[in-house]
Amino acid sequence: TLIDDYYVGSEQVVNGDFANDSDWNKGANITISGGKAVFASSPSSQYLDQLNVANIGSAYNVSIKVSNYVEGAIFLRHPFNNSIQFAENGTLNITGVSDSSTVLIRTIGVTTLDVDSVTVKRYIEVA
Repeated sequence: TLIDDYYVGSEQVVNGDFANDSDWNKGANITISGGKAVFASSPSSQYLDQLNVANIGSAYNVSIKVSNYVEGAIFLRHPFNNSIQFAENGTLNITGVSDSSTVLIRTIGVTTLDVDSVTVKRYIEVA
């Protein structure tokens, strides 16, 4: 797919639709069930992450779809540090240059919500 002189590459995350309980490291009160990552009153600074997803120094688009929001917030800590707090149902889309090979979503405050999907796609300049 071509977007503004960039080609969007293939999916880099494994099991980004949470079809099974594998491939993700989970912090306290985070489980994978029913095709979702479920944050059930997960304390602050807990995480959901997957290793070896991105190449350091490359540009990526990360998309996180949230549903069943009740409280707290999440933010994307890796593959690039982003300070945007997401505290609602919907989709968070962030583009940036990776400083880590890991994709990591971290909680802010006690967090109760579901993550329905996570996608990480590389942006490749073609102009």
